[in-house]
Amino acid sequence: GKRGNGYGRITAKIETSMSGFFGAPVDGSGVVTWPADQPIPAHVQMAGVKAPVKGRPEPFLGRQWDGEGGAGQDIPNPELCWQPGASFGGEGPTGEGPMKFQIGQYGVWTAVSQ
Repeated sequence: GKRGNGYGRITAKIETSMSGFFGAPVDGSGVVTWPADQPIPAHVQMAGVKAPVKGRPEPFLGRQWDGEGGAGQDIPNPELCWQPGASFGGEGPTGEGPMKFQIGQYGVWTAVSQ
């Protein structure tokens, strides 16, 4: 059913190294150095992070697939996060200037000590 939309003509490209993420540098272990005054494009775990200048909290939820039972059979504990788009202003959550975040499971970012 999707052949008419061009989906049959695309191919996946696997990136083995990543030099940047939305213009921010990323090291080999998945740590992003994010400018302190820019909105963050992902959920950020609240643990270890000062409250942002702009942004709202929300629980990050999901339904995991259980091979035998189907979707939604395993609901993990929610993580308390700041919504994507949160901005931490001139003072980062772990110090002045650019902030460092580890890209974690499901794309949730966690603050890294600087």
